[in-house]
Amino acid sequence: MSDVRTPSKAGFIAFVILSVAALMTDFASLVLVTTWLRGTEAAYPVYAVGAALTLAAAVILIVRRKDIATIAKDAMLSAKFFASLRRYSIFERAFSDYGWRTLLSAFIVLAGNIVYVSYLIWMAVAYISPWYAALAGFYAWLVIMRAGVVLAERLTAKRAGTSSAPQKDRHIIALVNGVLLIVAGGVIAAPSVQMSIGLYPEGMGVADVVVNTVFSFVKCSSAAVQSVRAAGYKDPVTRELRNIGLVTAFMSMLMLQTTIIAVFAHGYSMWEYVVGLAVIVATSTVVMGVVSVARNGYALTHAKEE
Repeated sequence: MSDVRTPSKAGFIAFVILSVAALMTDFASLVLVTTWLRGTEAAYPVYAVGAALTLAAAVILIVRRKDIATIAKDAMLSAKFFASLRRYSIFERAFSDYGWRTLLSAFIVLAGNIVYVSYLIWMAVAYISPWYAALAGFYAWLVIMRAGVVLAERLTAKRAGTSSAPQKDRHIIALVNGVLLIVAGGVIAAPSVQMSIGLYPEGMGVADVVVNTVFSFVKCSSAAVQSVRAAGYKDPVTRELRNIGLVTAFMSMLMLQTTIIAVFAHGYSMWEYVVGLAVIVATSTVVMGVVSVARNGYALTHAKEE
């Protein structure tokens, strides 16, 4: 009997096209919601199409995540550019060693986050803005969390003399990160409260829309890749890196929406929606932290009993 789940390149290309279309319509919806047309009959079809495409892409990603990951990996490894990179030992190790690949990708992401945190700090100083200062502190907290997870895993692996940290240590690292996620959810309250009392961000322009669009696109793409990876490996440390990536992606969308409203809306009637979105992001972050603490706490307790 043939395997109905055999990966299809044509299907993968269709999924990529669907994902790009979803991103485009979602961005169009974000822009549209800041204009006077947001409540008209012309706006609702755009919202509906965006929601339908996004839901379809999300369902396909969840259901066929292993197939998508397999096709993407095979396509990447078969490309001439990546084949030429494998001649160098550092890249060959990145392709063949999961632990090293995780470490390398984490530091690349870390570098990008540091650049973005520097941008937020500059905006906070330039405009004496508590909004940017709060966001800079939040993203810095996420940078520390990601670096802490990766370094802790590598150090415990080195101490144990193995390629990866022992399972018990991995659960401990994940449990600690879960606690920090709960704290991060509380930290999101700072910019939310500032918006609710009228301390709106200042100094935003089209350039800031571009910066935050690029950052949001990269973070959402990275979060999708990490989600597929976490589903494939079922590993507590990988799950925590996924959780951090998801929180960063959620906050990048919140920041993008805020920037678009600040630049194009020219009014304060939309900030209630931003506060509502911030509450959703904060709640999701806390829930992920609680689930992580419960799951890894149970695993550690169960291991002790055995």
